[in-house]
Amino acid sequence: MRTFTIGEIARHADVETSTIRYYERIGLLPRPDRVNGRRVYSDSVLKRMTLIKATQAAGFTLAEILKLMELWEAEGRSPSNWRTFVERKLEETEVVIREAERTKTLLTSALACECWDSYTMSLDTFIETVRH
Repeated sequence: MRTFTIGEIARHADVETSTIRYYERIGLLPRPDRVNGRRVYSDSVLKRMTLIKATQAAGFTLAEILKLMELWEAEGRSPSNWRTFVERKLEETEVVIREAERTKTLLTSALACECWDSYTMSLDTFIETVRH
């Protein structure tokens, strides 16, 4: 089995070595073996880093990723546990999207307000425009 240095793992995952050490501290990565005082990692850490990066790209926080990994490593692991967790994240994401759409609509309405075009800008006109 091939081993990797912390630098190799970091380069492969496109992160700093300090990120690898941080992930070890918080439990996302296992503590590595040491050879002559230097960290050595197995290819399973590369896979784990790929999973971490993919779940981050999907919007999961580090705490959520840690929970996902705990579910995966649990005795009698069940795909339904992961599915439930991912479904919950999707619901949260849909709420964020709806809120962002409302914000976009509000800002678009604000920019469309004719009150921007004169020195007599009326706060009441602006408020009325963005409320609708």
